[in-house]
Amino acid sequence: MAYTVHDLLKLPILSEAKIVAGENGQKRLIKSVSFLEGPDSINWVMPHDLLLTNAYPLYEDPNLKKNFINELAAKDVSAVAIKLNRFMQSIPEEMIQQANENSFPIIILPFNATPSQLIGAITKTLFSAKTSQKKALEGIQADLMYDFFCELLFNKNTSKSMMLRRGTSLGWDFSKAYSVMMIQVNELNHVQKMLDVINNLSTAHGNFIFQYGRDIFVICEVNSPVDAKSYLTKYANEIKSKCQSEISGLDIIIAIGRPYANLLDLPRSYEEAQKSLSLEKWADKENSIILFDNLGIYKILCQFNDREELEKYYQDTVAKLEKYDQENHSEYYQTMETFVKCNGNFNETAKNLCVHYNTVKYRINVIKRILGIDVEDPEKRFDFQIGMKIAHILIIKK
Repeated sequence: MAYTVHDLLKLPILSEAKIVAGENGQKRLIKSVSFLEGPDSINWVMPHDLLLTNAYPLYEDPNLKKNFINELAAKDVSAVAIKLNRFMQSIPEEMIQQANENSFPIIILPFNATPSQLIGAITKTLFSAKTSQKKALEGIQADLMYDFFCELLFNKNTSKSMMLRRGTSLGWDFSKAYSVMMIQVNELNHVQKMLDVINNLSTAHGNFIFQYGRDIFVICEVNSPVDAKSYLTKYANEIKSKCQSEISGLDIIIAIGRPYANLLDLPRSYEEAQKSLSLEKWADKENSIILFDNLGIYKILCQFNDREELEKYYQDTVAKLEKYDQENHSEYYQTMETFVKCNGNFNETAKNLCVHYNTVKYRINVIKRILGIDVEDPEKRFDFQIGMKIAHILIIKK
């Protein structure tokens, strides 16, 4: 059954939502829902995607507004749903005009609805509309399991006693350890085939697999916490190898949270898998598989909730060099980053940057003047290295 923007607006959670432009596009099909996080996220949207956003990408890159709606319409996106007041007070006239010209709906979201609530409600509705995916799961039991894990992982206000009763009635053993595996795929149209492949693999592992939004989730039972890392890595490699052998052009990233000895602690594993995905660009990963346990210092930094203190450390270490590069169109940050990776070795840094040894010496002396510290001192270099990692954490915490 086709699911449209018109159907979407009938959801109880969207009872206070309103279309402010592109009203003639209410028959546009919706096949998936995504949250638009940064300006470059627009490059990854898919046809028939419903985009949710707090307008941060438009705040971060004001030039994006000029052609934002035209670009989304050209990509056959279903609609964009925006939460106002934080990064945008009202919809710019140029966006309204583009939306009306393209019959592309702009929806204002209710202020009190959170992104996780919206994505959960919409995905659940889309899930029920996809009869093909329902066939991949097995009847009512699978639907109940899907509801159970959506509630457990994505609803922070769930009653633990109620979840314990529901999980027990579904046959889950609360004395065993479980881990959350999240799989991101480059093409949304590969997801259904991947679900079939992973479901076939999972019969040997006794795991539960489902799609939520754009991601595939695997609830992994871990028999021995001691061997958890090797078991989960081996299983993830099996999934990756099998899927890529059967699906042409597939590119996937797999993130894995730590196992916990109680199923009710699974949201912690989910948060760790999420953080691992967010840090994918900088994480130590093997074969596109990222374990939270392998994130090193990031594991500690991403638990740190005092943004002001993180910001101060960043300003005291890295910010000056980044600002200098921006103002002078230079690349001293890249030199310093490589110098840190090479443990302060000038020859190795020169080799990695493909420049002369004396060029590195000159650049390091300039960096010393900009930062006001001796970056040849291992302690100062370590401070800078932590500052770089904090910069990454600040990006994912925006």
